[in-house]
Amino acid sequence: MVQLARAARAVPELRRFAELAASIIEVERPASFWELRDAFDELLKPSIWSAFHNAMLRDLADAVPLTELPEWHWHGVTVCQSPDFSLVLTSETHSDGGRPAAPSDTDTPVATTMAAPEMLAVLSPQPVLAERYGMAAGSDIEVFDPFAWLMPRGTEMLQPWLRFDVDAPREACHLEAGEQPLCLLTFAASSVVWQRWEFERGTGRPVQPVQTSNQTRAILVMLDELARARHAEAVPDVRALLDHPYFQVRWEAARCLGALDTAVAREALHLLANDRHPHVAAVAVDTLRRMNA
Repeated sequence: MVQLARAARAVPELRRFAELAASIIEVERPASFWELRDAFDELLKPSIWSAFHNAMLRDLADAVPLTELPEWHWHGVTVCQSPDFSLVLTSETHSDGGRPAAPSDTDTPVATTMAAPEMLAVLSPQPVLAERYGMAAGSDIEVFDPFAWLMPRGTEMLQPWLRFDVDAPREACHLEAGEQPLCLLTFAASSVVWQRWEFERGTGRPVQPVQTSNQTRAILVMLDELARARHAEAVPDVRALLDHPYFQVRWEAARCLGALDTAVAREALHLLANDRHPHVAAVAVDTLRRMNA
């Protein structure tokens, strides 16, 4: 199901794009996302976005309640979205474009890999500098490796109203708008990874992993609270999370079980000793060894 921003419903071109994207993109066929290149290019016309902005202004003039405008958020407007894609107009540097510095080192300028393939376009008047990076051959985005540096692939100027493709998560980019205000249109597929990497701009040195899903963040917080409260009634639900697709949830579920039921936790560790994520498997084996010592 596609959700259209209230203002987008008043612009035929945006309605058609949303319908076309919904009919073409298939999660099981990632390449289908790139079949929308020509359709995205058709959106890069000032008249379309003038009509969109005018519709937004009419909503403000008519005092439309904010409860009817859920597409508005702190960094822009979600023009349309579905479980498979999103089209977002931002007035700030794109959230996946990087932060000025890593939290642990305020002198280290960082950027981040993206969670899914994207098509970008600058809609503000000034061109924007883009730094491109690529993951080293053989590296796995789901297994954070501080020695698997991202390889700088040069810089280029993004001219206004022209498409810029980023084949994430294998590719990454950082946009540098300087002091100029940035208006950016981003068309992205749904997330294909559970974590992104923050890396040092310029060198590509990995800094730390960052979760991509708010849902997994909520699960991790709940597991921590269940363990703290020693809520044993939750054991069956926590045990079910040992099959979660995100490795950190699987591991934190095992840790939570350690606080709720030692016998079940030992079973969980035996299961995770053969986990597909090498870090989880290694820690589970080491924990069992120490428990048996």
